[in-house]
Amino acid sequence: MAPTLVNVVTAREARNIINISFYTAIVGYAGANKSKAVDLLRDACQDIDMVLGNKLEDSRVNNSATIESLFSGMQRVGPHLLQLFDEINTLSASLHLYKAAGGASYDRSLINQLYNTLRYIRRQTLDNSTSVQNPLLNIGGAGHPVELANGIRSDMQGDGFFSRFLISCPTPS
Repeated sequence: MAPTLVNVVTAREARNIINISFYTAIVGYAGANKSKAVDLLRDACQDIDMVLGNKLEDSRVNNSATIESLFSGMQRVGPHLLQLFDEINTLSASLHLYKAAGGASYDRSLINQLYNTLRYIRRQTLDNSTSVQNPLLNIGGAGHPVELANGIRSDMQGDGFFSRFLISCPTPS
């Protein structure tokens, strides 16, 4: 297997590959330089892509606005993607874009399934069927305390989407 940006987080056990998925968020108030942290990580990942000879459009750093776009990216550049969001609220809001009532639950369900590192995932619509083998999605982002608290609060009665995130809340200096 050729080296790629995201299989750095793949552990090998005997002859079986075990994918490890990370959903992370850094929390801070406006002006805390959260965006700079995300930018530094994105730049480092894109530098790695360049060293590996990957074109920018073939980067595994992907900020799909919809599930359809995410699955399309997995089919186009490979099943291992990293999504980095300057505002984690952007991800949360995108989960119901262009969907009727209840669409966000379906999108969140698919992202929850991707967290579980399935060997195979399939998304079907009336017009299209998309399947990906050994998908691996890693998500990172920054957010404000209220946004993440609201997300966690909604998880208490929902699907546990935000419960899958490792959330860092550094003490302001």
